[in-house]
Amino acid sequence: MDKVKLATNVALKKVHDSLKESCASKTELQEVISTIQKQPGKDGAPGKSAYEIAQANGYTGTETEWLASLVGPKGDQGPAGEQGPIGEIGQSGRSATIKVGKVTTGETASVKNSGTVYDAVFDFVLPQGNSTGNVVTKTRLKTTLEAAKWNNAKYTVENEAIKRDSLIFFGLSNASTLTEYEDMANACISCTSQQDGSLTLTALGNVPQHDIVTELVIL
Repeated sequence: MDKVKLATNVALKKVHDSLKESCASKTELQEVISTIQKQPGKDGAPGKSAYEIAQANGYTGTETEWLASLVGPKGDQGPAGEQGPIGEIGQSGRSATIKVGKVTTGETASVKNSGTVYDAVFDFVLPQGNSTGNVVTKTRLKTTLEAAKWNNAKYTVENEAIKRDSLIFFGLSNASTLTEYEDMANACISCTSQQDGSLTLTALGNVPQHDIVTELVIL
């Protein structure tokens, strides 16, 4: 390596001395050197690709196999990142409401929601009497569930039209207020007991804090 460097330096000195002899002044010499430096050299020969170098060093597989060999094994799973900040609390959803709508007679019993998913209005069709004179009687009863009368989340409704085997539909009246809607939705009221002359309602959620005007359709 030192011999190559020495030979190169000797050749450069000879070129410099030759240029110095042929130039009339130092300025002319510098112009010649500057001109030589600005002239681009010839393109070198294309270099070998990494695959060709690998072949030259004894690799015998295909290029596809060689590329595949460069992929290392799957690394271990990294540690879990820190938990992100808690998001903002969303807006409260709408409370659903249920009302008793139209009650009419027809050949077969049916119930249809003429309202919406959030504001249900159940329209009832009740069967008419048959040819033998037997009729299905219905009683539409408006009753107020007084907040003070709830006892251990239970409320008793008494009426002589209520029978042990009566079919009873229960909902809010058309004149109910927003407060009554909210209390009714939060209470999740269910009929848990029924006998002649009375039925027992149970608040599965929050016991209502306000009087609620309801309607019962008793069949």
